[in-house]
Amino acid sequence: MQKTTGSRWAITGALVCLAGCNTPPLDDPARQLSEAEFAHHCTAQSGFDLGQRGAPFQRGCPQELEADFRDGYVTGHALYVAEQDIDRLEQALGQRTERLQEMQHDTRYTVAALTAPDTATTNRLFLLERTKALSEEQGRLQKDIDRLSAEITAKRARVATLRQTLAFSE
Repeated sequence: MQKTTGSRWAITGALVCLAGCNTPPLDDPARQLSEAEFAHHCTAQSGFDLGQRGAPFQRGCPQELEADFRDGYVTGHALYVAEQDIDRLEQALGQRTERLQEMQHDTRYTVAALTAPDTATTNRLFLLERTKALSEEQGRLQKDIDRLSAEITAKRARVATLRQTLAFSE
């Protein structure tokens, strides 16, 4: 493995190592990568791995290897973004589900107070309005939950399809 200097191969290894190298630390700015090391690290698979981790794209591969590395990165990053979007939707779904459960508890409490024999007539009017408002809000939340669930299911299916069509395996 002959290392060259002053050529297109003369670059620090730290940049390329972001793609996931298993070699000794390459963060020494004086270290030069050989053509074989570039060929190993500047692959579509390395680009994919980097993109899938959500790391920023950084140039560092020789021109003849960069296109494959970049294409892999773009695919991996698309998968990362899709998975982050699913995570965000799942968090929103969890929050709405929790809020719906709280409202259902409040509704049960309000209905129990409404039907209690010792509730004053003036309080019954307030409790009726409260029950109506809770019911309407529950309906809106349930629609939102249904929409989020459908969106998550669709996005998971797209991610699964993307994973099946990838030329790389994780």
